[in-house]
Amino acid sequence: MKKELVIINLKKMNILAIWLFILPSIIALIFKFTLFKELSFGLGMWDYLIIVALYPLLMIFHEGLHALAFITTGAPKGSVRFGAIPKKMMLYCTTNQPMKASSYLFSLVLPLFVLGIVPLIVSTILLDWKYCILFATMISGAGGDVMMSLALIKKKGVKLVQDHPKAPAFYALYDENNLPDDFKEVTEEDEIRLLNSINSK
Repeated sequence: MKKELVIINLKKMNILAIWLFILPSIIALIFKFTLFKELSFGLGMWDYLIIVALYPLLMIFHEGLHALAFITTGAPKGSVRFGAIPKKMMLYCTTNQPMKASSYLFSLVLPLFVLGIVPLIVSTILLDWKYCILFATMISGAGGDVMMSLALIKKKGVKLVQDHPKAPAFYALYDENNLPDDFKEVTEEDEIRLLNSINSK
């Protein structure tokens, strides 16, 4: 098998994360105001405290869902590990087990739906505004997962996918007799540049 390294642009990821917060919040606000007649959207001190307290817990749960998805789609428990990139304020969960592209895609998007889209819809219908804000931040926090999912969907003929152990990136694995025209095999220099970009401020 031949490996191609697919890297996510962190600046674009951060821009996407902002939009993934703004747009769901606006949509929830419109529905709250029109269909569900919630006329007060102010957040008090306790509301902010609830959001601040729950956000890190939900982000840990976010990574736990990645682990659950990895394991339920075939990755051995011992291959799954957690980590952090302090300079980028990022948590991550990874596995060194190559996976089918569909299984990897499922692992990427599971937290987005379980902690973001579905609870935002429920919050818009049943709960007050602070929970809409909280779960919009969960959608935003899945910005990297969304970008990696889109990058994977664009890849054609991928046999297997392997998560990168230390960065928001993955390896697309191809049969060496069926390489795409734009295939570029990963090099040691590619790895060094990626790790330097992750570890820089």
